[in-house]
Order: sequence, then structure tokens, then C-alpha cells
Amino acid sequence: MKNFKISILLFLTIFVIACNDNYPKIGHYKLIQGPMSGVCLVDTTENKNGIMIIDEHILFYGYNSDFILLNQKPQDSIKNIIDLNQKERKRKIDANAFNQFYIVNIKKSLRYGPLNKKQYLKIKNELGVPEKLKMNYSTLEFYIEGQRNDVNYKYPDSDVIDVGNLKGNKIR
Repeated sequence: MKNFKISILLFLTIFVIACNDNYPKIGHYKLIQGPMSGVCLVDTTENKNGIMIIDEHILFYGYNSDFILLNQKPQDSIKNIIDLNQKERKRKIDANAFNQFYIVNIKKSLRYGPLNKKQYLKIKNELGVPEKLKMNYSTLEFYIEGQRNDVNYKYPDSDVIDVGNLKGNKIR
């Protein structure tokens, strides 16, 4: 049964990739709306064929030609989420305060994470990510105004999120 659910999720992910072109392509990576209505990151290179690199729910991101920085509220931190209906899944995700971070080296196709905030800041420095590169985009569902009631989105951590310049995804 578990393999069947995973197969369904994989099919839905590929289907959503084919149908959704509202999120930016960053190098050979693309933000897409995933099967559970959250945003995830996929690798679009031919041999990867849309494999999910970072699962839902990506909240904030920033990028340049070398790196992608991401803040994620992972759905797998919620016990038995796959067995919940959409409404209950959303309620549990909203109530969960756990966040983690990722750094993707675009040119080397390397992913660092999941990381806690301290690890994220350390690795960001070690990789030579420019200080001026910050997460300055909010995914379409998580604008800075009128967001969910969850404090983690209403008041993002200004140490890692460029709150003053935060922009929502623009439909392309």
C-alpha cells in the first residue's frame, strides 16, 4: 500500500510539472506546485526528468546564477501526513512550527540540507555565498501580507529572510 501511495505521488508530481509553469526556472531547477498544493524544487535536466530535489512546502527563496537558498516547512515532519485528507493535512502543516533550510549549488548540482538555522548560516559562509544574497521571495501562497495565521510566515526570521525586500512569486 505504501509503494502504491508513493507511485501515486510520483505520478501527480510529474503531472503537475507538466501543467504548471507559474514558478521561476533557476538554472536547471524549477519551483513548482507539488501534489499536496505546496511548492517544491525539481531538477529539470534531461537525465533527472523532473525529480523532486526539495519537497513541499518551500516558503521563502532567493537565488543568483550560482546558488539557490530555500526555507522549507517539511511535511514529512508531521506523523502519518500521507493518510490525512487535504483539509487536515493543511491544518497540521500550518500548526507545525518546524522549519529547515537548504542551499543548492546550481553549477555543481549539489544540495546542502536539510539544515537548521545555525548550520545554514555556517555552510552559507563556507561556500562563499555572497552576503547580499538573501531569501527575498515568498512563494505564491505565502505573501508577507494576508498570510496564514502561522507566526513563522507572518513574521519571518529577518536573519535569513530579506523581509524588507520580500516579493511574492510573479506569474510568468
